[in-house]
Amino acid sequence: MSLQVALPSAPPKRLAAIALGAFLLLGLLYPILGPALPQLSEQFGLRATGASLLLSLNSAGAVLGVITAGLLTARLPSRNRSLIAVALLALGCLGLTFAPTFGLALLAALLLGFGFGMLDLTLNVWLSTSYGERSAAMLNLLSATFGVGAVLAPLAVGFADGNFRLPLLGCAALAALLLPLLLAIPGTTPEVAPPTQGPQSDVGRSRYILGGFILLFLAYVAVESGVASWEVTHLRDTLGVTTATAA
Repeated sequence: MSLQVALPSAPPKRLAAIALGAFLLLGLLYPILGPALPQLSEQFGLRATGASLLLSLNSAGAVLGVITAGLLTARLPSRNRSLIAVALLALGCLGLTFAPTFGLALLAALLLGFGFGMLDLTLNVWLSTSYGERSAAMLNLLSATFGVGAVLAPLAVGFADGNFRLPLLGCAALAALLLPLLLAIPGTTPEVAPPTQGPQSDVGRSRYILGGFILLFLAYVAVESGVASWEVTHLRDTLGVTTATAA
């Protein structure tokens, strides 16, 4: 069964601007835990195993966020799912910034990941169904905006002398700014499309293709997130540079 959400009645330009701001936020948050690891490890007296829990819970939260967004597609409109995700991102940023204990830092990392996965999937689907022939161009623009955020985040940590809290507070402020903008978009009633079933041969072939892409993305994300998350710690410990320089 395929699920589909009714198109929003908001002006496309307004929706595009909000989505670009949201993907800039996601790009800023994606690499932030890597530069934060040295400071968090010192704050909570963590060894590598403890620090890795922050990364793993963050990624697990992203997986849960994607699954939850998919399950809620037929129950909540895209705007509402986006609101929930952005609110979770703001809470996660504040929680990781001010967490007095390692347990609360783990919870904040989980919330960050959950909001990330939920917002990522929701906005990708929302925009891909809202712009017709321009959908591919819009999705490319979202990816480019995400990349800009991913470049700016480590630089922000560097300018803050390795203090990840100031960039996180900036991300929390950006999330707070997005909330009223999303609220201004009229909500839509979710719709469920009738189930479609292709020829059995096509279904079997699609499963093989899907399985191949799952393995491809498993390897891709493992390499990308693994290297990016530990690189700052590795450079600091191996080369003796500061966290800001490594970031």
